[in-house]
Amino acid sequence: MRNPVFKLGLRFATTDLFRKAIRNYSIMNMRMIKFKCNYRERVRAVCVGNFNRVCFASAVNGSEWVQVKKLVDVHDCGIVDHNFHANSTWLAQRYATQLSRLHNWDMGTFKQQVQKDLSVIASKSQIYRARQKATSITEGTYEKQYELLWDYAAELRRTNMGNTVIIKCHHFGQLLSAVGVDPNNNMYPIAYAVAEVENYETWSWFCQLLAKDLGIENNTGYVFITHKQKRLD
Repeated sequence: MRNPVFKLGLRFATTDLFRKAIRNYSIMNMRMIKFKCNYRERVRAVCVGNFNRVCFASAVNGSEWVQVKKLVDVHDCGIVDHNFHANSTWLAQRYATQLSRLHNWDMGTFKQQVQKDLSVIASKSQIYRARQKATSITEGTYEKQYELLWDYAAELRRTNMGNTVIIKCHHFGQLLSAVGVDPNNNMYPIAYAVAEVENYETWSWFCQLLAKDLGIENNTGYVFITHKQKRLD
């Protein structure tokens, strides 16, 4: 779908997917393509430079699936660097992950990256709106993932009898973890928690739960090393 190749007989699950493929093709190949017939059961896409260049798809036996039934994919028209399909919504969806990871992407850097990747010259307003929409996409994704934490905790309790799973605060803070080392010097996770801050109280709370789960009654038989330091605590 990022750079589709069409052929006769190619099927799409819905007309929406077919339209999305056409838009991606238009942007990636720098061709100005419009929809002349745009219905639920049939879609016709034509090249603005030459209306004889066409891709037509319609429903298969009355189902939601659509199939490419006519295709003329030889272009003799010029390429374009301003494509209305590459709007702020499309750019936001395309670059949402990169924008969330690369915080040093300012407006100018983002604009240059779009031009480098797609040979598309986007306006400043498009870039600004794309950044705003990309933020909404990633933040919405994070929120939906956090909403599933309670289901995840319930599944852990169901499938791992005896595990301690507690959710009692907002999910921002410090990650506390305990790992073990086997005789082959391989490390494996034992427990982890997200606490408001890393201090004596939160580590005490974490270690108390760890001791309870591991059944530690005589702590003189255990050695704890913090942050893999040489000194013992």
